[in-house]
Amino acid sequence: MAHVRKDTLAKTVQWWKHLRPYWKRRQQRRERVAAAKLMRRDFQERDDFIAGVRKGLDQINRGEVIPLDEVEKKIEDRTAK
Repeated sequence: MAHVRKDTLAKTVQWWKHLRPYWKRRQQRRERVAAAKLMRRDFQERDDFIAGVRKGLDQINRGEVIPLDEVEKKIEDRTAK
């Protein structure tokens, strides 16, 4: 299947067959750009998650933690209401 690109989001074969060459190229470009944006967003979310984990680990290493007893008491207070 020489007409199908690996990075296209459309799964149907030759759905764009009726389009003129200009519009075919434009649609293929739009799909590539959409895929790139999706990957960038996924990478950003992953980086934000990793940064949060590192920040939490740094706080633990510095001793800035909340004792478990206080957390359990807060949870009980909130669920009792």
